Amino acid sequence: MESFMFQQHLGTNYVPSLVEKRQINNTLLETSSKEIANIDTEIDRLQKRRSILCDLAEQYRALVSPARRLSRDVLEEIFFACLPADRNPCMSATGAPMLLTHVFVYGEALLILLHASGKRSTSSFPYQPRRNLRF
Repeated sequence: MESFMFQQHLGTNYVPSLVEKRQINNTLLETSSKEIANIDTEIDRLQKRRSILCDLAEQYRALVSPARRLSRDVLEEIFFACLPADRNPCMSATGAPMLLTHVFVYGEALLILLHASGKRSTSSFPYQPRRNLRF
């Protein structure tokens, strides 16, 4: 193999002749550079594939999450337990009960129903649904 032609000189003080220098530049370095480029292309392809597979796996994890198995009654209890008793709920997306609307699609529907019915002082929510929900 050409790539092993000068291997005995690697790591030494050997000075190649002009012919050997041209041979190293034209053959060995060019071949190595092409192979490195091919490897980089393959790495990019594999990283894209990995990213797609990781996204898909995350979606499957969400699909089988335990929260999806909770009944409507349990979700209502969780939602109502998160409502403050002494004041109106905050309108922050990082605080309950608004945070629950990002976790459970059912939370969005519940929030719409509560807003319409005025239950537990939730009428102060400036809510705009993200998608069409069916009840």
